[in-house]
Amino acid sequence: MEVSKELFEQFVFWLKQDGLRPRKSERLWKKTIFSRLMNNDKKTIENWEDFMVDFNLKPKKEVQFQDFDENCLIGIGISINSVFKTIRNVIKSETMSRIFFEEGGDVDVLNIELIHILAIRNKEGNEHAK
Repeated sequence: MEVSKELFEQFVFWLKQDGLRPRKSERLWKKTIFSRLMNNDKKTIENWEDFMVDFNLKPKKEVQFQDFDENCLIGIGISINSVFKTIRNVIKSETMSRIFFEEGGDVDVLNIELIHILAIRNKEGNEHAK
């Protein structure tokens, strides 16, 4: 998952508005939250998804339960840390999927992110068909 610095700062501000506060060091608190977000900590991810819904940056939570065919992702090119890679294979589980790339390597991704990728791809495909 890639998160911009600005979006992460908004997330921290949103957490503060929700009543969360650092006990000692705000810098350490932010680092801990960021680490948990990058490592897919369950509660942190729940908070992140609620934040995204509040800011209309993600579909409502009901969309998370939509199913998708992982084979639809094969051949799609994506950018990971500014490196373009092509999806070779996807192994889907309940909430996460592992993506394997033609160029080598793999990454674990939340299924909601994959649904978002497919939605963008479908939207682009419909625009080209017009």
